[in-house]
Amino acid sequence: MLKITSGIYGGRKLVQPKTDKTRPVMERTRHAIFQVLGDLTGLDVLDLYAGSGALGLEALSLGANSTTFVDTARVAIDAIKSNCTTLEIAQKVVIVNSKVEDFIKANQSTYNIIFFDPPYANLDQRQLKLAADQLAPDGILVVSCSVKTELPDKLGKAMVVKLKKYGDTQIAYYKSKSL
Repeated sequence: MLKITSGIYGGRKLVQPKTDKTRPVMERTRHAIFQVLGDLTGLDVLDLYAGSGALGLEALSLGANSTTFVDTARVAIDAIKSNCTTLEIAQKVVIVNSKVEDFIKANQSTYNIIFFDPPYANLDQRQLKLAADQLAPDGILVVSCSVKTELPDKLGKAMVVKLKKYGDTQIAYYKSKSL
């Protein structure tokens, strides 16, 4: 069972996509991510490869202003819609059924927090760089991938500031430069 770990929706259960192609970030790892991120009040969030939407929903639970969810799988989009309806937060979300690369190339917005959590076998360094380019000044890109994946120290205007390992998962935090 997947649930939100903290904030105003803490403890609320989430619907997971009924597919073996999504891998939700484990609860303790999600909790650790948000401990690192701290106060999210008023921030705009982008959740790429959103799956159930757990990362973006957790951000909203902790005060984020809005979350844009992007996933290509119809079952994931349906799960996100269901979770947003249950939490009664439709006015704070944008749900996009698209390939991540297509969304990133067409998108003109910037975000304070971007979650990049692709299937481990599909981490694309070009997409990662394009995602980093959409960070607002002082924004943070949170990358979830296999511990076997070598990540660059720099992605465009963002530098890795923290790297943590949890079992077979590594979480990298890239922070963009201030203007």
